[in-house]
Amino acid sequence: AKKLEQRLIELGADVHMTRTEARCDMSNIDRAEFANGLNADIFIRIHADGNQDKSVHGISMLVPANDYINDEELVEKSMRAGKLILDEVIKQTGAKKRGVIKRSDLTGFNWSKVPVVLLEMGFMTNPDEDKLLETEEYQDKIVQGIVNGLISYFKN
Repeated sequence: AKKLEQRLIELGADVHMTRTEARCDMSNIDRAEFANGLNADIFIRIHADGNQDKSVHGISMLVPANDYINDEELVEKSMRAGKLILDEVIKQTGAKKRGVIKRSDLTGFNWSKVPVVLLEMGFMTNPDEDKLLETEEYQDKIVQGIVNGLISYFKN
């Protein structure tokens, strides 16, 4: 996230982080309200996934479903951003594409009033992928993919 912040600032973006260290007292609702208060153009969340099956691997993108969100434009913009970012991250990393998944059970989505995406950048429970996620080179590829996806999103 810090690498992405730096890269986006270099490109002229106004970036606001919900956290810059491991410990954070903000709830997911607080984070959504933070983005709402900024009237952010997009709210990007970055996670590492987990699974009991250590062989599961790949990158997925979570986006809000419209079960609890009555703003069709927000849902559509989130989906479009999610697809573009995921495609570019896959292009950069060569990782397995797990797809775009609509979710209606995440408070960080359901409280958001701005387009929001959550990148699951790999599985920390997969030993090979976890090692890869720790490397500077792989992190840089993920960042470049996110940046490329965002550039495509904001051009259209």
